[in-house]
Amino acid sequence: MFLNMRRILLILLIFTSVLCIADNKDSLDYETDSIETKIILADFTDSLSYAAGRANAANGIVDYIKFQLDVDISYLEDFIRGFKEAINRVGDKKEEAYIAGHRMAHVVNEQMIPNVEMELNDTDIFNRRLFIEGFLSHLEHKDSLLNDSTAELFYETYVNGIQNTRVEKTRKTEELFLKENAEKKGIKVTSSGLQYRVIKKGKGDKAKANDKVTVKYVGRTIDGKVFDDSDRYSPEGIEVNIDQTIKGWSEGLQLMNKGAIYELYIPYNLAYGESGDVNNIPPYATLIYEIELLEIERENADE
Repeated sequence: MFLNMRRILLILLIFTSVLCIADNKDSLDYETDSIETKIILADFTDSLSYAAGRANAANGIVDYIKFQLDVDISYLEDFIRGFKEAINRVGDKKEEAYIAGHRMAHVVNEQMIPNVEMELNDTDIFNRRLFIEGFLSHLEHKDSLLNDSTAELFYETYVNGIQNTRVEKTRKTEELFLKENAEKKGIKVTSSGLQYRVIKKGKGDKAKANDKVTVKYVGRTIDGKVFDDSDRYSPEGIEVNIDQTIKGWSEGLQLMNKGAIYELYIPYNLAYGESGDVNNIPPYATLIYEIELLEIERENADE
């Protein structure tokens, strides 16, 4: 109650001060660079509205412009100029379409073109200017050199051919790696095809399929690229349910005692399979994990 009363008194004090200052037109009246109107805080509504705008802008708007809109903050004056031109045209369908065109151009440049270059896997056979011409020919309903269905079939056939070749090459490379790795000193191979190397032995009971365990780990592909690391989530390790992990993890963890450190070499059929993981693991990928088993939490403590 007292806090609410203090807040009301504070608002009244601010309002009174604003009205007093408002009497002095020279102190509050000014012209903006591009809008030829004088800003006067003449009453409580004016003051509250102005404060709301200022408060919202102060609440991280510069970071939003910089990181979310990807604007170079050294060009903030140009951003403000564009803002002033557009802010009072809300509802102007023609203006909104024009602005949307700018947004679409950004999407094409920053997302669509890089995705196409990645799919083609060869920038030497990609012509950015003709990509844009083809893109616009659909929007403008021009008589095109290729109609939509022909263009889609042509592009998809080529990309699928590239991907199939890439996948087959990956599969053979992964198979050769596992074959050669199995012959190395200290490498053991289970009946499922899982390969592992004991870096450090643990003590006590081994983990079981229905246990929850705390582990630290680093995951790599055979080219050494790190695609996952428990330190990203917690430097003290993370908890996992063994029966909710990929097959290679589930089998490997059950070979380990508390305190053990193993390196697992997991074939694709015990990992993410023929399709891989959409984020960062290619099809047929062999995964290499170094895992330290820190704690075992038994589902049934009496076992």
